[in-house]
Amino acid sequence: MSESTNNISNSGPHEEVAESDPEICLTYAVGHRVHWVQGLRSVNNGEGKNHVACEITDVADDGWFTLVLLNTGERKRQWHHSVDALRDRVGLRLRVHEDYSIIRKVDGMSNPISIASTPNPCVFEEATGPLHEQMETHGGFSISGQEALRRIKERAEASKEEA
Repeated sequence: MSESTNNISNSGPHEEVAESDPEICLTYAVGHRVHWVQGLRSVNNGEGKNHVACEITDVADDGWFTLVLLNTGERKRQWHHSVDALRDRVGLRLRVHEDYSIIRKVDGMSNPISIASTPNPCVFEEATGPLHEQMETHGGFSISGQEALRRIKERAEASKEEA
């Protein structure tokens, strides 16, 4: 995410991505939904250590915005799929954790958003199939421990049948 504003184009194959309804977007790719692991790690791994005070400015209708790092004044062009979520944060005290592509309010716990330097389309279909495919199609997944054990058992039984 060290690209400067001048190196990131606002146009391209996904320039209208932000116009889709982010409320039903099911992807955990950067710039979309925050996966619970991403959210927790951005808070718990060295609380405040890698957080930088920032502000959001210049929100465009296609999801591009300017992220201003307050400690250096550096301006970065970033993207998020929900223009409304971005506009709701303009003028607020925010902090960014660039290692986890997360912006959150200074209070730390309220509705973080994920940011990206390159847009990608929203996904509206439920994830199905093997977990590695869900990583590719939806940018991540979240299943219960019970479901994980069921899948492991199912795969072990299928492997025995193949042998």
